[in-house]
Amino acid sequence: MAEFLTSYGPMLLILVVMIGFTVVMSKKDKKRQQERQNMQNNLEVGDTVLMECGIVGKVVSTKDLETIVIETGSDKTKLRFKRWAIASKIDE
Repeated sequence: MAEFLTSYGPMLLILVVMIGFTVVMSKKDKKRQQERQNMQNNLEVGDTVLMECGIVGKVVSTKDLETIVIETGSDKTKLRFKRWAIASKIDE
């Protein structure tokens, strides 16, 4: 047993650290996804949002569960996007 730990101990330690790091990162990523999902589902009319493609607009309609309508620019152009395309809510 002592020979085994002497020869494979450092490799086992590295493996345990890598597994621990992967578990921690996975939990953080899952938490971040959950927060983003909650933000996307709790948008209200009048909120300013940033889309994945870089478009910034004000929410005009949230009636549909899968899509959202935003208004952009001075000419009040209305665009329909899937909710998953919303990157973040901009606080003003």
